[in-house]
Amino acid sequence: LVVDPPDGRIPALTAEARERNAQRRPLYENPEERPYAERCILGFNSAPPMVPSAYNNNMQPVQTPKHVMILNEMIHSARIVDMSGRPHLPPSMRFLTGDSVGRWDGQTLVVETRNLNGKTWLNEVGDVISHAATVTERFTPTETDVVRYEATVTDPVVYTRPWTIAMPLRRDPKG
Repeated sequence: LVVDPPDGRIPALTAEARERNAQRRPLYENPEERPYAERCILGFNSAPPMVPSAYNNNMQPVQTPKHVMILNEMIHSARIVDMSGRPHLPPSMRFLTGDSVGRWDGQTLVVETRNLNGKTWLNEVGDVISHAATVTERFTPTETDVVRYEATVTDPVVYTRPWTIAMPLRRDPKG
């Protein structure tokens, strides 16, 4: 999925992120420490970027005049993208899936998400996107029933450089 850097690898962690991982306890002492996906609070592909997993990767976008809602099959979590042209909310307002603001660039829906709460897991190994991250997603129709999904993660707290994933999203012919 990683298209940048060209070697297909997620960039190295920063010293701060490596230290945080070294301090992480191997066992959980209470249920509140378990990952969000494990507690069915947030699906593992619901937060930006939408990273596929072994199952339940389906999503359904719904557009209204001022919003796009992205409903993910796993846990039925819905992310709301504001399309009204408003600026991002202040950094003091942080959310599990961040503050997503979208705009159209020709046929491409561009969604920039900021103000993540620093607790959103990126994958099964426990990499977390920090509160300082910005995720820029691009949804571009490429052919009938296919949209290219591209997401760039810029997180100077966790990664030594930005990185980008890309994959096709295909419409389910049944629905």
